[in-house]
Amino acid sequence: MRHQIKFVLLLTTFSLGAAFALPAIRDGMPACDKALRRHVTINQLVQLSMSSASFSSDNSDAMMLSDSAGAKRAVVATAIATTTGATLLLNHQVISQAAISLLLAYEGSLLKHPLRTKVMTGAALATFGDYLAQVKEMRSSNKEYSVPRALSFAAFDSCYRMFQHLILPMIVLLGKGHFTHNLLSSIPLVTTNLAFAAALERTLMYQFGVIPFFYYPIFFTFTGLMQGLTLKETYSRAKKNFLPCWKKNLLFWIPTQMVMFGLIQENWQVPFVCVMGIIWSMILSVVAGRATK
Repeated sequence: MRHQIKFVLLLTTFSLGAAFALPAIRDGMPACDKALRRHVTINQLVQLSMSSASFSSDNSDAMMLSDSAGAKRAVVATAIATTTGATLLLNHQVISQAAISLLLAYEGSLLKHPLRTKVMTGAALATFGDYLAQVKEMRSSNKEYSVPRALSFAAFDSCYRMFQHLILPMIVLLGKGHFTHNLLSSIPLVTTNLAFAAALERTLMYQFGVIPFFYYPIFFTFTGLMQGLTLKETYSRAKKNFLPCWKKNLLFWIPTQMVMFGLIQENWQVPFVCVMGIIWSMILSVVAGRATK
């Protein structure tokens, strides 16, 4: 880090020095070069009248002054751009190191306090996703930001992450992929491996088992009651919105969970779905977030 700071300071000093040294270099041109310029100017003056010669001389001096000022501005601009680029490079490295430190700290918290970390992560990201959805709605209509709606998403996601923390290892344990692999291998012209079959099997178990029978009952119950609906109104809302939500759920989460079960380590699976849940919380909040009587 010290070497990088020294490099930036040296680069800045060099660039500014070049900017201020250029006019001095131009003023210190050899006398023969100036005499040659005067000689060329005199030969041109012989061919012109006295009045036009005076105008040409003044115009030539103005052009030389303009070229000198333009060159100085160009060097100063180059110095500023170079210094700015080096500073941004240094800042980028500092930001990268800070991000890596935060990631390592989060990983440590995930290992020491897995349930607490997953619950807090899910609640924060679900609230943020609902906030983005509400902001979009406020721009297109006269609706105001609903705090109960945001709290209902936070409460729902917190409880669901507790359940997910327990159910995911069971699904990984049960979904070894042997049944799906044998089934796919029996189809002509279809080849697959056990890892893909296991990811597919776990995804199907989750989407057709956990989601319709656990996820949506918890979601509609928490978001309905916390936004002031009765049990009857909560049931009517769930009955109306279940199929549209589940269709979107399958389209979004089947490829996402294929990646999760196939590529993501088990400790990072819940944080992974929490991050992807920002997008999903926006979709769910728009489709069925606001509970109305």
